[in-house]
This record gives sequence, structure tokens and C-alpha cells, in this order.
Amino acid sequence: SFERRLKSGIARRSEYHGKGGASETVLKPLIQGDHLTLWLQTEKGFANEELQVLRSAERPWKPIGIGANEEGFIAPAGSECSRTIIKLMEEFMQRFSRISNPQDRLRFGVELERPLVQLVLAFARDSLSGLSKAAAKAAGEDKKASWDDFCGLLMSMEVLNSRLQIWAELPLYLNMQKLEQSQDKEDSKLKNHSKGFWEKEKNDLDSLIDECVSGITDAFFDCTKKDLRPWKVSGHKEVSVSQSPPTFAIAFKNISWRRQHLSTLLRSSLMWPAIESGVFARIDNYLVQYAVSNTAFTWNGLKRLQTECMAIGESLGSGSNLPRTSELIGLSQLSKGKISSLRAKVEDSSITRDQEQMILREERLGALSPEEVLKMCRKLSSLNCMPTSPR
Repeated sequence: SFERRLKSGIARRSEYHGKGGASETVLKPLIQGDHLTLWLQTEKGFANEELQVLRSAERPWKPIGIGANEEGFIAPAGSECSRTIIKLMEEFMQRFSRISNPQDRLRFGVELERPLVQLVLAFARDSLSGLSKAAAKAAGEDKKASWDDFCGLLMSMEVLNSRLQIWAELPLYLNMQKLEQSQDKEDSKLKNHSKGFWEKEKNDLDSLIDECVSGITDAFFDCTKKDLRPWKVSGHKEVSVSQSPPTFAIAFKNISWRRQHLSTLLRSSLMWPAIESGVFARIDNYLVQYAVSNTAFTWNGLKRLQTECMAIGESLGSGSNLPRTSELIGLSQLSKGKISSLRAKVEDSSITRDQEQMILREERLGALSPEEVLKMCRKLSSLNCMPTSPR
């Protein structure tokens, strides 16, 4: 039948990926006759087969293009999933360029190209939860693969977003958008694309990228809490000077590996700075809350805690920024007289909240809240062996 002939012609790799796309003997009667619906249905079937292959792949979001160059590293270029979809879309553009009727070309864009991108975004969003859980729980060799795939999903969405921005500026899609808008300005389906043929898909991609950033940040922080839990449970109650427990060394190693691996993998990602700052902020707050809420630590335990907090900052890289933790360490290093004076100022019921904040800023404690400073001052005042000389 003609349908089998069409499928055979399109599916044959030598013709399908050649310079001329599908063979003229297959496409010519489609363009000249009334077989566009058959063509469109066949294209949809082929696209669905490609998607099914990606969905059933063991690691569809595995980063591709990682390797060494003159500088020692080649940034990943998305994943097999993003590469396949972009290639398929570009082949659509090449093959459909034979369609001279603008209305017919618009039909292919609305019924095939947009839905294809939307299906890919739905697949990515469905993958997000599983990848997040896998990255947070994986250990050993699976740990690297899980984080690679999670980052591969983010980079795939960035690559696809960049390509959509390029496609949106092509005369082909600019003209299709004008034609679409001229047909029915009241059609609610068109309002999502009022600013461009790919407007809704670009907005959806932006939202999905934000979800990826939040997911990676959450997973990184959850892993860090899990790493630090045994260290936190062991407490800081020693009477004599002691070394950090083995659990801290393990946590330090895991945090260092995770930060180094992700910073290398995502070095070309525009989203890495947001992930990094988000991780820093959450770990920073975690350490402060632990110190402030710790109901029992000794002076020697406090000294070890200071050292370990600084080490955690180092595990996050030389560019790490833990302002709240740094200020808390500075507060714990104040002399006993300075602590008493600061405590009296913050406890003064006659001063306003703004005045409290001003006092803290003057003491270089502006990143901490008055409540946190007061709690810490009370703890420090109750310790023995506090230094009596100024910091």
C-alpha cells in the first residue's frame, strides 16, 4: 500500500538522514495530492517510536560529550534524549520545507512539532522525581551515575531551551505564528503563543529548568544532612581536647566529592551558580541552627565545632560562602566581657528591632538574627574556660 511505501521511504536511514531528506518519489505525491493527513500520521508514528525508544532506555538522560580537550575538559552537550529530539526536529524542518502552502506547513507545526516538544517536556518532568530520589540515595558506583543523569536532565533542558530560542527567530516560525494569530484571535489555545510560535514551550522549559535547579539543590543538601547526621549525633561534649570523629572525615569526603563532581559536570551550565549559592545558603543555615539549638556542648567541644565548621566550608570549595557560620564562629571567639556586653545590649527591652540589627551589624554579626545571637551568648556565658582577653 501507499502507507507502507511512505513508511519504508521515511524510515530508511540512507534517505531519511540524507541531504535531500526522504526520497522525492515518496514526498512528491504527498505535496501535490491530498495525502497530507497520511503523511502527518506517518510522521507522528515515527516520532512516537523514537520517543518510546528514549523512554525505554536505561539511562536516557546520561550526559554525552564528556571528555578531555586542550584545557582538560569538554563540557557535556545535553544527553542522548535531547540530541535525538533536536535532530528529529531539524529533520522535520528540512523535510517539511518542501511544503509550499503556508496553511499546510502550519498544520504540521501545530499537530506534530509542538506536541513532540511538549511530550519531551512531560517525559523530563516525569523523570525528575525519580532522578532526585536516586541521587539522594545512591552509593558506590551508582552514586556517580545517578548524579550524572540528574545533571544530564538539567543540561538537556538548557540545550533544548537554547535551540528553541534559535528556532523561534527563524522566518519559518515567525511567519507561522503570524498566520496562526490571523486565523482566530479569540482562540484560547493561541493565547499561550501570542508572543511567538514556541512561546508556551519556552515558558514551560524555563519552569522545568527551575524545577531541576531546585531538585539538584535539595538532593545535594539532603545528602549533606545525611552525611553529617552521625557527626551531629555524636555531639560536642568532650571535657578534654579531642580530634574529630571518623564520621566527620567520611562526611567531609562525601561533601567534597559531590561538590567537585557537580561543579565539573555543570561547569558550562548557566544554572550552576544558582545551585551552588542555594546549597551554600542551606548548609550555612543548617550549621548555625545546629550550634544555636545544641543544648549541651563544652568549651573544648565548641573549639572542635569551630574547626569542623570551617572544614565543611572548605569541602564546598574555595569559593564557598557561609556568612552566617563565619559570623557565629566569630561570635564564639569573643571574650567573656564582650559576650556579656553584647548580650546586655540585645536583651535591652527598650531598643527597637532596627536598633538590634544595627548593633549586630556594628559587631559584624548582621547575617544572624537577634534571637540567634542571644541564644548563643547565653550558651557561651555558661561555659567555663572562656577567654577573658578581646578577640
